[in-house]
Amino acid sequence: AVTRTPEAFLLMRFLVGVGLGGAPTAFTLFTEWTPAKYRGLALIVVQGGFWSCGAVYEAAIAWGILTRPEPNAWRWFLVLSAAPSLLMLGMFPWLPESPRYLLVAGKTDRLQALAREAAARNGVQLPRGFKLTATTQRKLPKARFADLLAPSLRVTTLLLWVIWFANVFAYYGLVFVTPDYFRLQDGNEYAAAFITTLAEFPGLLLAARLVDPLGRKQSQAVMHFACMLGAFGLCFTGLPRGVLTLLAV
Repeated sequence: AVTRTPEAFLLMRFLVGVGLGGAPTAFTLFTEWTPAKYRGLALIVVQGGFWSCGAVYEAAIAWGILTRPEPNAWRWFLVLSAAPSLLMLGMFPWLPESPRYLLVAGKTDRLQALAREAAARNGVQLPRGFKLTATTQRKLPKARFADLLAPSLRVTTLLLWVIWFANVFAYYGLVFVTPDYFRLQDGNEYAAAFITTLAEFPGLLLAARLVDPLGRKQSQAVMHFACMLGAFGLCFTGLPRGVLTLLAV
């Protein structure tokens, strides 16, 4: 927000990308502390819900700030966009460490303390004489990127790459294109972005409802099929606003 040259802006934008690259680590840490019984629903609520809430927040402040005829409005937009990140800095001291990391690193004392704290918070009584010990003291080899393509993981890795590529490709394609449909009707691209962002919540609720009864793979297939039908419908121009809203959802 305070940059004055294109070079400084690009540098700051690079640092933003570095920070965003750490986001998957947060989800990994969250899954370690979430019981398997509730993990599917919890991940959808946390990842999808907070992502969509953040997107609505961005669309709202863009609608309120970038529509004002001020040359420095975009700077205030960036300041307000970065403000929620300050909350993360205050939360880090209270985040528990990864149990797997503590176990692999042989820090069983810290892991045992975390286990006792988690049990106390959840009202669970640990067995008498509860104690954790490292299963092995051998030094583990350093992980490499090539390990993802090892024979035992190759198929899974390639499938996940394709699925995530398709997800991101379709998501950003729809996010960039769908507001244009609404903008052509009312002329306000920021209001259009706000409306289309709100359209994510019905899909999240449906995914949360289906993930446990259908399982991970079948629920994902159903949601991808619905996305395909909606994207196909958006190929047609001159749609009524009600139909357009339904397809966006």
